[in-house]
Amino acid sequence: MNFNYEKLEFNKILTEIASYSKSKTAQNKLLALKPHYSKETIIYQQELISEALTLYVKFGNLPLIPDYDIKRILNALKINQSLSLVDLQYLRLFLVMGEKISKEKSKHKKEKLALVHLGNLFNQIEPFTFLTAIIDTIIGKDGDILDKASSNLFKIRKDIIRINQKQKDILAEMLIKKQSSLTENVIVIRNDKYCLAVKSEAKNKIKGFIHGLSASKTTTYIEPESVYRLSSELALLHSEEKNEINLILSELSATLQPYQEQFLINLNIFVELDCYFSLAQFSYKYDCYPVNIGSEVNLIKARHPLINQEEVVPINLKLSQEKPILMITGPNTGGKTVALKTLGLLSIMAQCGLLIPADK
Repeated sequence: MNFNYEKLEFNKILTEIASYSKSKTAQNKLLALKPHYSKETIIYQQELISEALTLYVKFGNLPLIPDYDIKRILNALKINQSLSLVDLQYLRLFLVMGEKISKEKSKHKKEKLALVHLGNLFNQIEPFTFLTAIIDTIIGKDGDILDKASSNLFKIRKDIIRINQKQKDILAEMLIKKQSSLTENVIVIRNDKYCLAVKSEAKNKIKGFIHGLSASKTTTYIEPESVYRLSSELALLHSEEKNEINLILSELSATLQPYQEQFLINLNIFVELDCYFSLAQFSYKYDCYPVNIGSEVNLIKARHPLINQEEVVPINLKLSQEKPILMITGPNTGGKTVALKTLGLLSIMAQCGLLIPADK
């Protein structure tokens, strides 16, 4: 059977359905829906959507995060590539999402729902609570690597704090001793360095490195020599900190790598569920029902989904082997074209396994 998708505006139906999904992969899958030529396949798709509709009506949408498709991250894990901090944070969100979706099963069980098809998908989801716990011992809620991520990182950061404080103590003492040579009695930061705001005519009284002048050139910002020596030590510690963080991220990535295949299985299930729940949302919005596949057409109170649902006039339409031809007559704007388009559009939807906006 050949359909003119654009003339019947089936592409607009798919676009709306795809808009409910949370990932590009699911959207592309929905936009690529085509009619099936197997009665069994159509019935199977309708049953899946009907189950998703039941869950959507009872519990709302699934807790899917926006753009949950982490295939790029999983490909990096597959080749033993170290993940960045940002990638690890997003992978954690993905794992938490999986835990939440897996817990939906308890709701289904409590309501004694018989999910013949979707139940199998939910059962295949592997919750990785223990991996989330491991990540949480390394990455904090604010997205920074925690001090306790390694004993070496803890020591490095402790030394950084100690030297920072030592610099401040030296500068605080100089603020008192060199007060007459200063334009401001505060510690100033210039080029990420702790400096004193020194009167330009007194700049030779304080040994150190100049990091700039004020707009009026009356103030020279000087990093005292003793503070500079500590800054060099601090720079070395920051370099060590960066290397240690890279090592921690590499080790964490290696811990996660063996689970890459199951992560991918979970991802594919989430895409499937996303598609069916998007179809369910559309079905709920337009009050759609499954189609009984047979040898005749018998639409009762069928509604064109692209017409305002408060204004659309439902139609009854029947075609059978005994009466295979239907002649529609009437004045212009009387609904003849809408009736034909409704039949054509709902026929495509039914053959794609979608529920249709009709009472029967």
